[in-house]
Amino acid sequence: MPNHLRPFQSASLRLSKSQQQYNEISELIIRLMGDHSDYTDAETLWLAMKENGLDISISTFYSRLRLFIEIGMIEKQTLKYNKNAYRMVRK
Repeated sequence: MPNHLRPFQSASLRLSKSQQQYNEISELIIRLMGDHSDYTDAETLWLAMKENGLDISISTFYSRLRLFIEIGMIEKQTLKYNKNAYRMVRK
């Protein structure tokens, strides 16, 4: 939508560039998780994101996974000591 046709939005309601990037990365992670129906390890998911052109660190990826686990969007299953798998919660 062209800028002149957008409804007025106060400056306090606009997202900063970093907030927009954060949201875009989160959406891509959720979309990627939705593509996998079974449990998948985080490294495989992270490498798939890198192949799709998203360049984030593995620690950033893990912190997003923790956030999604906390809000109930992603399930975590412990396979072995220090090895976990993740999948999207289907409702």
